[in-house]
Amino acid sequence: MSIKVPIYRLKLIKDRTMQVSERLLDKPFAAARVVERWIGDADREHLVALFLDSECRFIGAHVIAVGSLDHAHTTAREIFKAAIVANGYGLVLGHNHPSGSLDPSESDIRTTKKLIYLGTMLGIRMLDHIIVSRNGFRSMHEMGLVPEPAKRTDDEGEAA
Repeated sequence: MSIKVPIYRLKLIKDRTMQVSERLLDKPFAAARVVERWIGDADREHLVALFLDSECRFIGAHVIAVGSLDHAHTTAREIFKAAIVANGYGLVLGHNHPSGSLDPSESDIRTTKKLIYLGTMLGIRMLDHIIVSRNGFRSMHEMGLVPEPAKRTDDEGEAA
């Protein structure tokens, strides 16, 4: 007996654009300013991703999740799916705290560490996780919670 199996085609669709500096990591906090401008005053928690190429040039952004007053639930699968489709080499996550707090929660820290590990497995470098609110922004990289990515090795990305 045979069955019909769907054949899929992935397509990246540009929704709209925003004006930003081409190289987000050249100047301190450039990525944080993008996230702050985008979702800093939202009334619900949003999780967004900024994608960078191998030269740390900004190539795109995506809203991963929109949640409630104090959380935006998602999975690593959703975060990395968007990064893979966008051909992202580097990833900067950002989310807002409508409460005004700039301190990462224990959940924020656990999730970030997990994403750093998973990104390494996928060849996508987690460069920062930024929290924004009406009171400014805080970079987990600057807090020492997101380490500098290791230098790329010649065998990085090879299939096992």
